[in-house]
Amino acid sequence: MTEACKEFIEKMKTDLPKICTPDDLIRAGLCNSMSHVRSLRYRNNGPAYIKFGKTVIYPKDAVIEWLQRSTVTHADKAQA
Repeated sequence: MTEACKEFIEKMKTDLPKICTPDDLIRAGLCNSMSHVRSLRYRNNGPAYIKFGKTVIYPKDAVIEWLQRSTVTHADKAQA
């Protein structure tokens, strides 16, 4: 993982609330629209979430884990 990626993830660790809403993911620049958030959730490509009726929340730890899991570097691609 590059230094820039590590710095970005560290920034998210301090900037994100403990419990994130879909709007928090958009505000943080992790998703670009509500439909993008929904698409990630529908395809199981996004962070783990909790659903209460129609309300969806994301624990910060799940968002950070998703970011770490989703980070791809050129070195990673060469090894694949």
